Amino acid sequence: MNDSATAVATPGQGRNLGLALLAFTITFWAWNLIGPLGVLYTQELGLSAGQKSLLVAMPVLVGSLGRIVTGALTDRLGGRLMFTVLCAVSVVPVLLVALAGSLQSYPFLLISGFFLGIAGTTFAVGIPFVNAWYDPSRRGFATGLFGAGMGEPLCPRFSPPAS
Repeated sequence: MNDSATAVATPGQGRNLGLALLAFTITFWAWNLIGPLGVLYTQELGLSAGQKSLLVAMPVLVGSLGRIVTGALTDRLGGRLMFTVLCAVSVVPVLLVALAGSLQSYPFLLISGFFLGIAGTTFAVGIPFVNAWYDPSRRGFATGLFGAGMGEPLCPRFSPPAS
């Protein structure tokens, strides 16, 4: 007998998957905010290749390493609370990146990028959160759909104005 034929839908699983996808899409966008802006910052601040690489890598490194802590906290506190906290906390670094860019301060951009890395930890929240709502026979579908939050944004890539 096919497992999917006997699987019972958990009330709210579709809503929770949709909310997790939305939260992950938003935080993934925030986490990768500096990457596309790196071209503009390189031109405006006269950054070297090394400086630009460090700027773009900062949130990626923090987000990747921070997943260890976030995953442990998710196991202890739950996915719903962690998603809420991480989404709220991710707003501040996005605003700091905007401020740092307008001030044209490379050190402030690095610090903002460091804190922006927090947004990159939501993957470690979403996978166990989504898995908890679906039977094993549907978890591949659910986590695959959740992972679509890393997809290409619906807006065109940023390109600086021609000089």
